[in-house]
Amino acid sequence: MTPTNSPTLTDAKNSMSDSAANIANQARPMLKRATEEVSALAHQGLDAWNSGTQQVRDRAYQASDTTVSYIKDKPFTSVLIAAAGGAALMAVAAMLTRSRYRD
Repeated sequence: MTPTNSPTLTDAKNSMSDSAANIANQARPMLKRATEEVSALAHQGLDAWNSGTQQVRDRAYQASDTTVSYIKDKPFTSVLIAAAGGAALMAVAAMLTRSRYRD
């Protein structure tokens, strides 16, 4: 058996320690670069999300303005369209509730 403090064992321990330190030193720049890339991708994703939500808001405002203009220009037609839409929704609701109570 080899004693625990033999030169061969001590050399092996030192060699392994040096190898581990080398690996850690090489890994640090790679980890830093990977972290920076992930951060950049996260920022790009947030920017895309913000841009998309702004486009949806703009389209909603535009649709709202168009609707208000139509109602101002044609109030009677607007009331008839709203009444027809309400009647259609009530018909669908009535059909759905009837089918539940038939069984």
